[in-house]
Amino acid sequence: MAKRLQRSRPKEIVYLWGAGATQAEIDYLGAHKVNLLMRDSEERGEGVATRILKRLPKRWRSSFLVDNGTDIEKLISLLAASSVSEYAKLADKIRRLYFEDIRDNLTAAKVLLNPQLAIGLLTMHSNEHFKKRETLSAINQH
Repeated sequence: MAKRLQRSRPKEIVYLWGAGATQAEIDYLGAHKVNLLMRDSEERGEGVATRILKRLPKRWRSSFLVDNGTDIEKLISLLAASSVSEYAKLADKIRRLYFEDIRDNLTAAKVLLNPQLAIGLLTMHSNEHFKKRETLSAINQH
């Protein structure tokens, strides 16, 4: 008895705008070079973690600034999950600084005014051959 090949459904994809923004070094179409990595880079300068931690009160800076490898997202999660009011307030402050840093640096890189990556992503998902493997089911803002 011959096996009937089952046609697999295309994988459903959801993109989170902003997710992974800190995992990139941007040199966007010749615009301002931006280091959106958590860690510092010899070529690109200070990373997100260093820029944010420098803006905290001195007593907190010395607690978190270790080898320029602090992961801001994990730090926010840890502080917010504590039952200490002061830590929750600090988490909110770091979250605000994180948002401002990413926003300001993406603006400086001119990524927000020239959304070629987003246009390319949508164009890719409109390709009939590509749609057989993946379907775009949602885009959410991170």
